[in-house]
Amino acid sequence: MKGELVLKLPKDRVEELSDAGVGHPFNPGHGRLMKEWVAVPTKAGRRWHALVEEAREFVGPEKRRRGSGAMVRPCGRT
Repeated sequence: MKGELVLKLPKDRVEELSDAGVGHPFNPGHGRLMKEWVAVPTKAGRRWHALVEEAREFVGPEKRRRGSGAMVRPCGRT
């Protein structure tokens, strides 16, 4: 998982990216997949910028938790 970009996107889009082999549903480690979060590995790094913009559009400023601003997270776990 190290080096993957984790993004919040609509559930259907996460499924689409997973089916296309671009990413996979994010598993934060407690055995339960996050339906609206996708992990995109470095091999798909050329798509990261577009996916970040897509995530920003999905989350939008009114949907971000106050003070966190986090809806795109690089995953540094090993």
